[in-house]
Amino acid sequence: MVSGTAIIVVALILVSVSVSYVILLLTTHESGIKEKPTFIDFYLKQEGSNILVQNIGTKIIPEGSLKIYFGNTLLQITNKNEIPPNSTYIIKLSELPSFEERINIAVELGNINKSLELVFPKPPSTEPELSLKIYKLSIGIVGRGNTTPGIGVYEYQEGSEVKVDATPDRNYTFSHYLLDGVKVFSNPIIIKMDKNHSLEVVFLRSDISQFNFDVALNTSSVSIYRGDKVSVLVFINLTNGTTQTVTLLATDNSTGTNLLFTSQNGTPPFTSLLTILTEANAQLGTHKITVLATNGTITKSAELLVSIEPCIRRNPTVLISLSNPFEYMGMNYSIAIKNNDDYNCGAELFSLSVSCPSVFSCSLKDSMLTINSGNTINTSMILNPVDSNSVTAGDYTFFVNVTNNANNNYKSYNSSTYKILDNLVYPIIFFTKNYTVDNTLVGFFREKIFEIRKFYFNNNNNKTFQALPLSVVAGNEFNEFYWCNGATNCAVANQFEANIITELRNKGYPVHQDWNQFPSNRIVWVLAIGGGGYAGARQYPTGGGFAMVGDAAIYATLDNDCARVKDRYFTVDNPPNAKDSCMNTWLPSGKIYGFGVGALAHELGHAFGLPHPDSYGYSSGSIQWAQTLLGEHWNYPNTGLLDEDRNILATSKFFT
Repeated sequence: MVSGTAIIVVALILVSVSVSYVILLLTTHESGIKEKPTFIDFYLKQEGSNILVQNIGTKIIPEGSLKIYFGNTLLQITNKNEIPPNSTYIIKLSELPSFEERINIAVELGNINKSLELVFPKPPSTEPELSLKIYKLSIGIVGRGNTTPGIGVYEYQEGSEVKVDATPDRNYTFSHYLLDGVKVFSNPIIIKMDKNHSLEVVFLRSDISQFNFDVALNTSSVSIYRGDKVSVLVFINLTNGTTQTVTLLATDNSTGTNLLFTSQNGTPPFTSLLTILTEANAQLGTHKITVLATNGTITKSAELLVSIEPCIRRNPTVLISLSNPFEYMGMNYSIAIKNNDDYNCGAELFSLSVSCPSVFSCSLKDSMLTINSGNTINTSMILNPVDSNSVTAGDYTFFVNVTNNANNNYKSYNSSTYKILDNLVYPIIFFTKNYTVDNTLVGFFREKIFEIRKFYFNNNNNKTFQALPLSVVAGNEFNEFYWCNGATNCAVANQFEANIITELRNKGYPVHQDWNQFPSNRIVWVLAIGGGGYAGARQYPTGGGFAMVGDAAIYATLDNDCARVKDRYFTVDNPPNAKDSCMNTWLPSGKIYGFGVGALAHELGHAFGLPHPDSYGYSSGSIQWAQTLLGEHWNYPNTGLLDEDRNILATSKFFT
């Protein structure tokens, strides 16, 4: 610190966050100094959680001359702004380095020094106090015997487990517990104290504790169609004595039925599932099934009335169709399945499977469907090539198989053949290393592929191009590499495109730097994330093509504002840049969608060989110029194609 300056240290203990404290520290100079000192007021506001430095002197505190230390840390934020006279500079506690209960804050301005020590109390604990609930267990006895613990009411903490053991007196036997009114036959018993419980111990005289049980069904009647099956639950309960093994049997007074138990033997209490299967010649009408339960000396029974109705099954119908001819390569299929069984067969469960060509993957939306007799249900299937780079032209056939689960003798299949053309558009999202691509952007471009295919279909005599599934490719470099590549002038558009084509070729995609070697059966259509305001396309001598649009107009279309649009000049001396265009032209004109999506469709048109309208002799601003996507693309989708455009596309190998 500079000599001749008084340093004032004030200790402040904050005892309540509801009270606001203000500290004022003033420095003084030794006598003989004529220049009026620059005063700094130093405040701490507890309620606002801010520290304020206020200049009430006559001089401007220059940028960088004021230094504030938080402990031993110099706060860089204090060097950013000038502080005029009669003004304040706020430092938020949230911007300060971490500290515990005690910290020094020091201010240094020339020969003015101030120091303030703050002491903060530890915040009170916010952890809730835990309290355990207390539940009661009441124990009683029927008959004669003892329990441990004995008869009475006991209190236990929640979650406790209490073991109760019953011991009968002479000439008595333990029969069962009644825990909250429910019989429990095991002894001892463990009770978890999750609520108040009532426990009663039943002791019986030895001469009346003979084993006994009962049998019951969950229903007294069922209906079933010929060839179907139905199940009922069988309950065997212990009513007295020590449990013994019980065997289940079932008899039927009709023909054409089979009766099966999941468990034919058990010791009460236990449950078994009885399944009744009817054959195609099962006797129609209502008949009786008797369920017998016996231990050899005691036999109990329960009766079930079964109504068998006629049910005529038929093979289902399977229909396959393209769900939408504009969706990708037309690989989304709609599948209609009709249950042709007689109406009184009711609802049936059908299994679906697909046999897929080896170079494709097939994905069914539903593998099981429940369909009422006589009804039709629609589902869908997606067919995709395993490797879009290596897919070859040809006919690819797949089969959809449908089986009635109630009787797998009734089943059907149908097939459909998808034709892949020789000449395809390959859409790609390419993003540079310093950009990311999320599902929203991928979904947006995928949707625009569909939309632009439909645009060409509607404006080109119901003919459009076929597209491979969208690929997303991560670039190896930052976007500046593709623009600059070490060059002094790094705004040369062709260099940006060439660098991306080189990397795509190295990754195995169907492009080539040599125009005369570019694949003749592919148009590669790239959305370049990191490409800024770039847009360009060409048809190569081979008949193939390349089209690319940067992210600037796409971000503007997605957001309907210019916040994410990046500055990018095509040449360093050629403003306006993309952000200028967005703010001054795209957004104010209300045609930001056409400048984005319209640009994608426009550049793709060039790759098909479509020129600007002036090649036909129509000048900019003419009616013809406004009527075609290749002119005023910013009017997309409220524009179309000229007859001259359609004449070119009529001979294009990419349109069918």
